[in-house]
Amino acid sequence: MLHTVSVLPEFMLGAIVAYWTYSYAKPIQIIQELPKWFLIVAYIVSISLILYLPPPYSYIANPLIFTFIMLEQVFAKNSLFKVSAIKGLDYLGKISYGSYMYHSIVIFVVMYFFTQWDLFSWNSLLFKLLFIILSFVLTIGLSYLSFNTIEKYCLNLRNRILNK
Repeated sequence: MLHTVSVLPEFMLGAIVAYWTYSYAKPIQIIQELPKWFLIVAYIVSISLILYLPPPYSYIANPLIFTFIMLEQVFAKNSLFKVSAIKGLDYLGKISYGSYMYHSIVIFVVMYFFTQWDLFSWNSLLFKLLFIILSFVLTIGLSYLSFNTIEKYCLNLRNRILNK
């Protein structure tokens, strides 16, 4: 099981990149001007590495790849596509706190029922996909309910108090 110390390199990488992009203009300009052909090659190489690079090499490569994707999505002018253009993704950002809060509970509940119904013993890709999809849908549903019944009310209350 992962714990905080095991993900410290990812946190450090994020802090370094945040400092780097905040403090220096030149690297951002380089990313902004990356040609489309370079981005295509970079994505093909990245996907190949994610799929085929074995541990322990993947432990180093994956955070670097996702850092590249994040920087490309934020700064590149010649992106193949922008994830932010996908409808509904903005709303998932609004309910993301609920997703963060409820995802582990939902996963444990779904795991409990899958264990009770002996679905894990089938060792089928279909049941693994069902587990992932069911956990995702229930987490998003619970996050939606939480946002619309609790969080939105609290955010409005905060705004009214701060605007007085």
